[in-house]
Amino acid sequence: MHEVNDNLLTLDRRWYVLYTRTQLQFKAEEQLKEINIITYLPTHYVFKKWSDRKKKVLEPVFKGYIFIHATEKERIKATEVAAVIKCVFFDGKPAEIKCKEMESLQSLLSTHQEEIMIANYIEIGKKVKIIRGPLEGVEGVVLISDKKGQRLGITIELLQRTVSVHLSSDHIIVNDE
Repeated sequence: MHEVNDNLLTLDRRWYVLYTRTQLQFKAEEQLKEINIITYLPTHYVFKKWSDRKKKVLEPVFKGYIFIHATEKERIKATEVAAVIKCVFFDGKPAEIKCKEMESLQSLLSTHQEEIMIANYIEIGKKVKIIRGPLEGVEGVVLISDKKGQRLGITIELLQRTVSVHLSSDHIIVNDE
């Protein structure tokens, strides 16, 4: 009977997110494959510029994260590899990614490798602080965010006015005070 339960578990795979050590996503992928865990590390090419050259480099789409398609037993085993810090949890349970979302991500990245742009999702109503540019230090509330996530409406509380400014999501941080 115990063997039947183990066989049933192998059919019960889910997509989980693992948090990796800094800049070790590729190493984590290698280590997880060595112990026969199904991985997905979304990547894209970016141009890096140094003082003497410019080069096209393969980078993870989500820095610090890798996805695994695993049973509960495999998920636990995956957290034991050296390049993995832990499994991401949400509400006290391992965070699961819907199969449809993973399929969509894989499809998008396989067909639009050169065109993708990564932006942090910023929830409407979140308090933010601008950390770069001429408005550095200004705090406000996100009112709108267009499809590219780069046009944000910010209420400047000090002035009691709302200003719509063009900002990249990497120019602001969320204030969770």
